[in-house]
Amino acid sequence: MHPERTPDPQALRWVVGVGQVPFVGVVQSTPGPLGDLKAQGVITEIMTQVDAVVIALADQFTWRALGPQVRAALYEALECTAAWEPVADHYAPADADEAIRCAAQALIEGPIGDITKLHGGAFALEDVTQGVVRVRMEGACNGCSISALTLQARFGRELRRACPWVKEIVAK
Repeated sequence: MHPERTPDPQALRWVVGVGQVPFVGVVQSTPGPLGDLKAQGVITEIMTQVDAVVIALADQFTWRALGPQVRAALYEALECTAAWEPVADHYAPADADEAIRCAAQALIEGPIGDITKLHGGAFALEDVTQGVVRVRMEGACNGCSISALTLQARFGRELRRACPWVKEIVAK
């Protein structure tokens, strides 16, 4: 287990490995000291990813001061992930392809979809299998030379940021 920086200085992404968390999404509660830190307001949010746990500290706390304590608490909580509780309607099973599917759909329905709509186009998620994402180009995006740039540079970059295990993105 090791920490990685995030764009938010109050949050660290703790890489724990694929399959160690029971779901992907926002955590309501965890057992032990990690849950206690959240209940006390020291930790403001815990979010699981397929291969990591992102933990955000309240503004008045620093990672320099609390990093070792949070690391030990997370390590202990990972020994009993069956007791982790997600926030209702804010989680998915911790299946790698399902996590990709959820992240891809959120991008398509959000910022990336907004960009393509501005130009009279769209793309839809077709399938995710073993880390390969298949999308269908629609409207003005179908056949547009710039759609490949939007797909790989924008969609691909953001999707790989959320799910680094994406192997390939294929347009139909």
